[in-house]
Amino acid sequence: MKIGQIEQNSKPITDHWRRKYPFDKMSIGDSILIEGSEEDVHRACVAVHNYGTRHKRKFTYRKSNDKKSVRIYRINLTLSND
Repeated sequence: MKIGQIEQNSKPITDHWRRKYPFDKMSIGDSILIEGSEEDVHRACVAVHNYGTRHKRKFTYRKSNDKKSVRIYRINLTLSND
């Protein structure tokens, strides 16, 4: 077992420990690219769907052909009929 040294005046991380993705900071029209393994991309897609459902926000995403990256877009809830 390894025990580290005591650190003086260290500040705790202020972000919530479960916030892996910055969906809460995205405005309408913003997008984010997430790259990784196929499993990472799948988890990001599930996470954005769950976040959007819980917070009543609308997102869409497009996976790359090799499924190693995904671009997630924040979109408007209402569609205009122009």
